[in-house]
Amino acid sequence: MSKVKFSLFAGPYPNPLHGQSYAFKLAYDHYKNSKILLSQNLEGCSKFIKIVYTFKAIWGYFKVFSKYNIRVVYIAGSRSAMGALKDIVLISLAKYKRARIVLHIHAARFDLFLDSLPFFIKKLYIRSYQNVDVFIALLPKMISEYSQFLPKSKVQIVGNFYDPIMDSFTLTNVSSFSEKEFTISYYSNLLFSKGIFDLLESFKEISKKFPYVKLQIAGSIGSDHFIGASELKVKFDTYLVDAKIEYVGMLKGYQKIEFLQKSHCCVLPTFHFTEAFPISLIEAMRCGNAIIVTDINYLSDLVSSQSGFVVPIRNIQSISNAIEKLICDRTLLDQMRKYNIQYTKDQFNVLNYNTRLENIIDHLA
Repeated sequence: MSKVKFSLFAGPYPNPLHGQSYAFKLAYDHYKNSKILLSQNLEGCSKFIKIVYTFKAIWGYFKVFSKYNIRVVYIAGSRSAMGALKDIVLISLAKYKRARIVLHIHAARFDLFLDSLPFFIKKLYIRSYQNVDVFIALLPKMISEYSQFLPKSKVQIVGNFYDPIMDSFTLTNVSSFSEKEFTISYYSNLLFSKGIFDLLESFKEISKKFPYVKLQIAGSIGSDHFIGASELKVKFDTYLVDAKIEYVGMLKGYQKIEFLQKSHCCVLPTFHFTEAFPISLIEAMRCGNAIIVTDINYLSDLVSSQSGFVVPIRNIQSISNAIEKLICDRTLLDQMRKYNIQYTKDQFNVLNYNTRLENIIDHLA
């Protein structure tokens, strides 16, 4: 076994790229000390592949611990019973090997996830999570979700971030639109529970009143517990006959800036059960978009009256009303856009994220 002390990173390294995989990539790539990567990115895979890979990953844990001197294990935690099985095996092995454990949860309602587990595995999972040294949550309000593990375990807060390439976007980009120009953006994975169809229905009403308004959509088509990706695509394609709706697919790098700088506001009418603190919204704000979100979980902590509107979930008329306010009050719109640029620069830059994570891991090493 190597005498060098390593930190082990277990989580969904891209590809595919999504919010959690991007955050995990940054955590791993920017960590400066000795490290080992175990990528577990199964987004979009079939259940059979996920089951096979779960056992392959568990075997990989034993190989890594037999070969290397692992002092800290950083886990990007899963929120499914099968995915969490990998986590609890790794936590148990790390505890046996006297490694310290960091569990980073990139979603809301961890407590309700535990409550939803079948009774015959719930106690096993909770007992394993009790061995975690540090839970990482996105917001201070989330600390209560981990109350059953306190005070033995600690909860540290590490907020999300925006892609640093977006620092090339400046205030001079903000007021360059005409009065008869307005573009709405949807900038997230296309899931039924993310409210994509609520926005599309709202856009139908808005475009009748304001014919010059456009809707641009970016993100990969996916599945949730409402409908699968194939069914969603069929339904989604029926809206694309409208020439004022543009779908550009998944974006990377500077494509994101090009997309977002054409937009006045970004709308995420989500009712996704574990919606927490989307990186996509932070990036939209950084590129000068006013924000419209639904009142679910902690989104109202991100979006204040200075940065946009918070509307009720599954309420198409409320979405339309908020968009109309921004179309009709360009002074308010410009105030929100300028505020969002400065607010995200101050609060959500990647240096803060990387420094905070590295300090937590190194403190345990």
